[in-house]
Amino acid sequence: MKFDGTAWVNVGPAGFTQARCDVISIDTDNGVPWVALKDVMQNSKITVMKFSGGSWLTIGTPGFNTGGMTNVIHLDIDNGTPFVAYRDYGANYKASVMKFDGNSWILLGQQGFSGGIYDSYSGLAVHSGVPHVAAWDSDGKATVYKFNGSAWNALGNRNFSTGQASYLNIKFSSTGTPFVVFKDAGISNKASLMKLDGSNWVQVGDAFSTGNATYTSLAFSADGSPYVAFRDEASMRRSTVMKYGTVTGLKEIARNEMIQIYPNPNNGLFTIKLPQMVDKNYVAEVINLTGQTVYRESLSNKSIHLVNLTGKPNGIYLVKIKRGTEIFQKKIIVR
Repeated sequence: MKFDGTAWVNVGPAGFTQARCDVISIDTDNGVPWVALKDVMQNSKITVMKFSGGSWLTIGTPGFNTGGMTNVIHLDIDNGTPFVAYRDYGANYKASVMKFDGNSWILLGQQGFSGGIYDSYSGLAVHSGVPHVAAWDSDGKATVYKFNGSAWNALGNRNFSTGQASYLNIKFSSTGTPFVVFKDAGISNKASLMKLDGSNWVQVGDAFSTGNATYTSLAFSADGSPYVAFRDEASMRRSTVMKYGTVTGLKEIARNEMIQIYPNPNNGLFTIKLPQMVDKNYVAEVINLTGQTVYRESLSNKSIHLVNLTGKPNGIYLVKIKRGTEIFQKKIIVR
């Protein structure tokens, strides 16, 4: 379905596949939607379809992939050419990639090239005709593989996550830099965003979710700022969207000042503990998800302050502690 400006409407006829579909990947190319799906009419192998002329057309042979049935499928369309990455049951459940060359579906490089099982959430990104796959290496950590025209090689350093990487999602920014977001078991299952810097993968900010983050999604704004959406296990499994960026005209309060906010999560009562430097003037603000400031107080002359948000709705709040042009920020949960 698509939103036509006033309502959601079907794109072509409803129920355009021959049978039910429980694994689907969708992409668009110049506004034209494509889908790759697990086709139960083809022994649960992959079929790709494109919307054209008011109907859905099958691209190439239905059920084309190597290795038999699969249940992990990712589609990316690059200038009209479809690429599909999938868990290859005929190659120890590792990643394989195929593309449609205009006449048939062809395998790119070796079958089952990833070091570990292919269990990514959206693990395929094609940039300038070159496919890249974010997947597990042999120890379950994150590795990105790039196709060089005949074989798959690791891009940058392997195993760049701290722990096992789940819900891997790869995207390229407008400048051609690959970014990968995932849940990192080595950092309390928080969401972590990394990018390629030269030949090494570096972390973009800290691991940023309050708790366990699943079903990650990554996008970029017009100015190149990354946005990450995920199911927030610390917020009753609701969706959270976060943006990485700097605040113009402000700089971060030095981490060695050890500002603490606890407990978190809390019931509306929490403590702000400042360093033992009471001669400096701090201001605390608490902001809700709509951008409204619900609490503001000067924190001069003492190092421990109790904040009372009882009566405010449960949910996620941003605590900002300012000192002149410096700022400290932390997300809290009231429940």
